[in-house]
Amino acid sequence: MSEDWGANNDFLGWHKWKLGWLDPSQVNCARTPGTTQYTLTPLERPGGDGTRLVFVPSTAAPATPSNSAPATATTRRCAAPAS
Repeated sequence: MSEDWGANNDFLGWHKWKLGWLDPSQVNCARTPGTTQYTLTPLERPGGDGTRLVFVPSTAAPATPSNSAPATATTRRCAAPAS
């Protein structure tokens, strides 16, 4: 079973967007092929400015959401190489 929550039991950007907690100006989609650079504002930072969530299409239909999360013991463990 996968974990439905982000670091520190906060909602992931996907959940915040679906719940209407992110303003449309905070969500972007990488619509064209090639390299595009986005600067993500951490979800936990207060205020309504900056991109919080970017969708990256992986096929013609679905896309992969990406957001910025704080570095915690959980995220460091997930990023560590397998032993």
